[in-house]
Amino acid sequence: MKYITITLLIIGCFFSKNLPAQNVQPSEFVNPTTEQGILNKILNGIYFTYYSPTYISNKTPVFTILKVDVSKTGKITDIIFSDNTDAAFKNAYLNNNDIESFKKTLERYAQQKSYLNTSMLIPISYQPNSPNKEGVFTYDNIQSLTKFKGQSFIGSTVILPTVIISVLSKNNM
Repeated sequence: MKYITITLLIIGCFFSKNLPAQNVQPSEFVNPTTEQGILNKILNGIYFTYYSPTYISNKTPVFTILKVDVSKTGKITDIIFSDNTDAAFKNAYLNNNDIESFKKTLERYAQQKSYLNTSMLIPISYQPNSPNKEGVFTYDNIQSLTKFKGQSFIGSTVILPTVIISVLSKNNM
């Protein structure tokens, strides 16, 4: 049974790559107050920060991790990118008008999942003009991916799904 499930997942992943992209909001599928609905809101918030007319002209590929620290009381204490993140990518996030709303959504998710005194890590991949292209990373790239404010990451963590932002060309949204 285990092997059948794994085989079906692999086949599903293979065939889903050939399907056209769908422009459907998750609220059509999932109640936005459920854990999955809140998670979709978080991931979409990140996605549309970068897949937007204000950032889409950036041609620099980025693979980074967004670290969200949750206190012992379930409050968000810090939201930062790993050290390998370029300034333009960080600024796009900081210029987002909904940072406070995003932070509240993160807190709701952490509280629903009972995440206390932990970090939520969200991998983000921005791929301009190179969808499904393999990246080449040096040791320093990988090391800086796990550092935040110059310090190696330590502590308990939960890794959320990766946000993949593939951009074919400018104005091709």
